Amino acid sequence: MVILGFDPGINKCGYGLISKEGSRVLHIDNGLIQTKSCKDYFEKLNLIYSRSENLVREFNPDLICMETAFYAKNIHSTIVLASARTAAILAFIRSGKKVVEFSPKEVKKSVCGNGNASKNQIQEMVKIILALPDVPYEDAADALAIALSGAFRGVLK
Repeated sequence: MVILGFDPGINKCGYGLISKEGSRVLHIDNGLIQTKSCKDYFEKLNLIYSRSENLVREFNPDLICMETAFYAKNIHSTIVLASARTAAILAFIRSGKKVVEFSPKEVKKSVCGNGNASKNQIQEMVKIILALPDVPYEDAADALAIALSGAFRGVLK
């Protein structure tokens, strides 16, 4: 089973792909969708949508996992983040793939055993669990942690 974890943002989205074979989880790929070169907000949303579609086409995941939406410090940031999430979600559901969500606490507990784990703890545990040579970039590590949550919770059988 191939699982795509996705951590959306308006300037960069982290993605992480793993496979689950029995009780083993293996790293496939991880990275960022960066929108800094885009001229405006709408171009950023279009890029997030199209790159999300490309991830599904390239890796054909059986399951896509995301964190539940959270409220940012101000309403504008919340709306912008929700728009980025929606662009990715539309690409994922239009592909016919199953999409599930986990709260940030569920992700931290799944990967670190502690719902209040720090970003550094998540990065280190992702590196250990997936036997990676280096700690992944923060947004990619978050996406891999989200994918691992899907694998550990047995959402898709």
